[in-house]
Amino acid sequence: MNRCLANRDRRDLAGGAQRIALAAAILAGLALWGYAAGPDSPWFATTAGFTLLGLLDLARYFVRLSPPLGGIRRWEPRSPLYRILGVRAFGRLLRRPPLRLLNRHVYRVASRDSNRLLRELEGAEAAHTIAFLLVGVYLGLAAVEGWWRAFGGLAMLNLVVNLYPILHLRLSRARVAALPARSDRGHRQ
Repeated sequence: MNRCLANRDRRDLAGGAQRIALAAAILAGLALWGYAAGPDSPWFATTAGFTLLGLLDLARYFVRLSPPLGGIRRWEPRSPLYRILGVRAFGRLLRRPPLRLLNRHVYRVASRDSNRLLRELEGAEAAHTIAFLLVGVYLGLAAVEGWWRAFGGLAMLNLVVNLYPILHLRLSRARVAALPARSDRGHRQ
């Protein structure tokens, strides 16, 4: 038993080191791209936004929202605002390939363990929320500096790539939380 735990700890440590090395390489590449394209380039801004989301996906198991941000209010699942904004239609679009492949983790555990599914949804929502806020900081800088080409495209992209997924994930979490708890304790991954 102790040998199994020691092996798992070594694998976790090695996996963590690989993630850190990958993140460092990605950030170095992004810095070089920023130097070549310039911070006011819409291509750099778009690449930076997706890179940030990818880095947050590497850390999705460690990133959680605080209860005031992450808690779902009682009115949210029934709110007409989600229908008016087309969040449910966006969710239906995400369930079809090829967009379904963007977050395979959720679909892999969806039918087996509702608690784990909730953690996956919370991690994805946290990653999108942090990315939305950090891209918002860049958008503020772009507005102050007058980088309107970068601002316009990235603002629209931030809505589609971060805000709509946040809203969709909140609805999904509310639906899963309302289901009876299921567990896959007897199943191997």
